[in-house]
Amino acid sequence: ARVSLSVSTANGKKLVIKSLKPWGQKGHNNFEKGHTDKFEGSGKCLPSKPCRMLLESNGKGNKPGWFVDKVAFTQIEQKNLSQKEKTFNVNRWLARDESPGTLFVVVDDCAK
Repeated sequence: ARVSLSVSTANGKKLVIKSLKPWGQKGHNNFEKGHTDKFEGSGKCLPSKPCRMLLESNGKGNKPGWFVDKVAFTQIEQKNLSQKEKTFNVNRWLARDESPGTLFVVVDDCAK
């Protein structure tokens, strides 16, 4: 399955990763039961800590369902090595055949 991630700040600035696979570990089977997956890449930094996340699967492939415990996002700025970290608690399936039967999840902590 192709899985995408979008994180955004309270003022709407957004970082979109259209496919996590190229950001994954080489030779590692991502999105498998009981495994922790790590994705790394570089791109434009968010100006502040993200508080909203959209995680989405296209639902294709062999056994495309995926139970997601959490998404931990860390941004390290190259200039000063400062970090922005946010953990989004998900605890649900991205699958049509598992409750709630959807291929996406939104976690919005911006109001907290």
